[in-house]
Amino acid sequence: MADGILVSADDLGLSIPEEGLPSLAIRAARARAEREVLQLALAQAGTNLSKVAKLLGISRPTLYDLLQQHQICLDA
Repeated sequence: MADGILVSADDLGLSIPEEGLPSLAIRAARARAEREVLQLALAQAGTNLSKVAKLLGISRPTLYDLLQQHQICLDA
């Protein structure tokens, strides 16, 4: 239910975060997307990097490069 006559972004839970909008630069957007997909694949496959690479459709060396590039550490 909206407070006013019109439904606003806040009514739908779509308010802009306090830190503002993320950068729309293509490189920054690509980096965010890569990092998110890497994290999802790691959550799904755990520490089995062969399975992570297979889920992502990339080779293990490419996976290692992406993990290093995004500073994702797998050590406990």
